[in-house]
Amino acid sequence: MPLFAHHGKDFLLVESYELPHPKALYAVSAEEFLFGRSSLTFRDEPSLLLGVTDRIAAEVHAHVAKEPSGTAKLNAIAPAVRLRLFDSDVLRAGLSAEYEIGRQGAGNAAAVRLIVGHSVGEGAVVGNIGVEHAHDGTRAIYAIGYRPDMEASRSWGIEAQGALRSGEQHEAIVAGYGRISDRLTVKAGIGAAVGVGKPLALIRTGLVWRF
Repeated sequence: MPLFAHHGKDFLLVESYELPHPKALYAVSAEEFLFGRSSLTFRDEPSLLLGVTDRIAAEVHAHVAKEPSGTAKLNAIAPAVRLRLFDSDVLRAGLSAEYEIGRQGAGNAAAVRLIVGHSVGEGAVVGNIGVEHAHDGTRAIYAIGYRPDMEASRSWGIEAQGALRSGEQHEAIVAGYGRISDRLTVKAGIGAAVGVGKPLALIRTGLVWRF
């Protein structure tokens, strides 16, 4: 088992196949900063992640957003479950499902993702493919990431995510990951968002804290 893992929050965009140990509780943040020519959009997904068994984890997170012309708003609260399906020398697989409960007029949404990972030396390639349903319809979603060393206390990687539907946004970043202590992991990445209007620069950050 990778020393850096044990919580499944090893990437910024991609869900990985690792799960917390039973009764292990984590606080996780996931921030996004989208930079327009003269504007900034901010999104955050603070969450709590709990290991239930060796193969099941439960999570609840919030969707917070601040558009360029507005104030920060809580758009949704989303309970989620994550399952480990199987581990082998060739492939590891898991499944995640969440249900977003819309707030302040935002509609509800649901998503299911299959998580697959393949070891490459000391690193891994991890992919997500799934379906998301919201008030504006149903779409296929994807994410993929590569880290050359999953066990190192300092590592780098590349990630991408998006939706397989015309007119949807796609993101790609180069990221760094650091285990500051046994309790704290920090992550940060820089990249671009394309597919909706002009390309936008973006920064992604995240913290993982074990209680």
